[in-house]
Parts: sequence; structure tokens; C-alpha cells
Amino acid sequence: MPQQPVLSRRHWLAGGLCGLTALQFAAPAFAQYQVQRQLMPLVNPGTVIGDSAPEGWTHLIIKSSPKCTHGDVNQVNKMHVQMSSMLTTSLVAEVRRSQRNPNTFILNRVAGAVTKNIPGRGDVAITPETQKQLGANLGLVENLLLKTFVREQRTVAFVARGSQLAIFDTPIVLRVGQTAQGHNTKMVLRYGVVVEPTTGQLETFCWPLTLQNGQVSAVAGKLQWLPQNHMITCNLWVDRREINFAGIPSETAFACVSIPPGKFQIPLDNSPNVAQLLSRPQYTQQECQQVEGWLRMVCHQRQASR
Repeated sequence: MPQQPVLSRRHWLAGGLCGLTALQFAAPAFAQYQVQRQLMPLVNPGTVIGDSAPEGWTHLIIKSSPKCTHGDVNQVNKMHVQMSSMLTTSLVAEVRRSQRNPNTFILNRVAGAVTKNIPGRGDVAITPETQKQLGANLGLVENLLLKTFVREQRTVAFVARGSQLAIFDTPIVLRVGQTAQGHNTKMVLRYGVVVEPTTGQLETFCWPLTLQNGQVSAVAGKLQWLPQNHMITCNLWVDRREINFAGIPSETAFACVSIPPGKFQIPLDNSPNVAQLLSRPQYTQQECQQVEGWLRMVCHQRQASR
């Protein structure tokens, strides 16, 4: 995989991005945020999600297709390997003009989807209750896998929500250590989505968070600034130690080798205050304003350096 561009520490210091004073950049003082945790909805079953925004939506944030490529791929049941690539997951968004102020764009909604390729239709959003009538015709084992995917997707939750900001957490299993001595670990992938109010441009960032006692704890890697319509193959690490004698895999039998790669990577090693802010289990109104301001400053810094 080619290396992604990294915004260097020199760029951060030149723009003042390492200081908390910069976190106020472009964050509206009047902005109000929903800070109570809310589950993310799923798109309507039957929605076709290709390589761009589906009908009724304006943005495809990301579409991820899993594939077993690392670890004990050749030492486990082939059925597990084949089924791991059966379903894809997606995140979509709708940006529209504000009814109160038509000159301003807002982030109206964000939703997730689990899709399966149905011949003649493409990747169609399905649930265990709708898959048969939509033409997926899954068998018993396949439908159990779909139930697992949909159950996980239904745990995706907004941590903070504003008119032009969404911060939400998705469950993820990541491989820690790229050798046989490593391990598959439950973590959280946090997304930050911001909308430019004058143009409607949507920018998406994601970063991994460790878990401690079931709660997010600390940033565990670089922040990724994702491109538009991000289509990825999610390479999986298979750990046969997590598959029991009956051939039943545990929740950590398959792990993502990495988080979604961005068009730019943003190191946070030298920005402890920012890293701490980005890993809050909950946010106050002021902290939401700071996160939104910081993400906007990242966008501004990049545009100014072109």
C-alpha cells in the first residue's frame, strides 16, 4: 500500500494547530450541540449503494468491503474466509440548505448500512427481516452472519451532533502487532464529519480509540482525513486461536489490519491536548465547539498550503 501524505509537525506548529487556542477557529459561538449519546439509524432496506451517494443522499462517506488477507487465512475453514467477504458496510450523509437560512448548508442526517450484492441490482441494503424479499435469499448460516453485522451496525452511536458537525463511534476489531505474537483487539473508530456552511462541502476524519472498562480511553494512532466517496477493501487478519474446536469464531477472530487510510494522515503525538480532546467519552457544549473548530482549522490549513 502506498504511503499516505502526512501533515508534518512543522505544518502544525506553523499554523498553531498544536495549541488549544487554535481550537476556537471558525467554531460558531452560537452553535448548539446534542451531546447525549444517540444511536445512528440504518438506511432504508432496498437502498442501492454503489460508488457514490445513493438516491436520497448527497454523500457516500465510506464503503468498506472486508477480505481475509493476513494471518491464519490458509489454516481455517474456507467457509469462514468466503463468508467474511459476503457483506459490505457503508456510511452515508445528506447535506442540504437550511430552511431558516437558505444561504447556509447543514448536515441533515447520517446513517449506516449493511449491503449484499444482489445480481442485477448491485449492493443492496438489507436486514435479517428484509433480505429474503429483497432477493438476497440467504441460508441459515449466512443470515446469522447478517444478524451479527446488523447488530454491530446498530451500536454505532453519535457522541455529539450539531447543525454542521457529527461525531460518532463505530465498533472495530483491530490487529495490534503485525506478527504472530500480536493480537486482535476490540477498539472504537471515531468519526468526525464537518460541513462547510457556505459551500456544503463535507469533510470526514477518523481516528482509533482504545477501550478501558468498556469506555473510550485514548487515541491509538494517526487521525485520517478521508477522501470523498471513500471505497476501501478492509484487509482482515485471521487469528485461528480465536476459533474454537467446534469451528465457531469469537468476536475477535477477524480483525482489521488498519483503520481506513486517508488522503492525509495527521500525527497527534506532539499534540497531547488535542489527542485528549478527541478521545473524550462525552462532550460538553464548549468541547464540541473546540472539536469543530479544530477540524475546520485542519481543513483551512491544508487549503492555505496548496
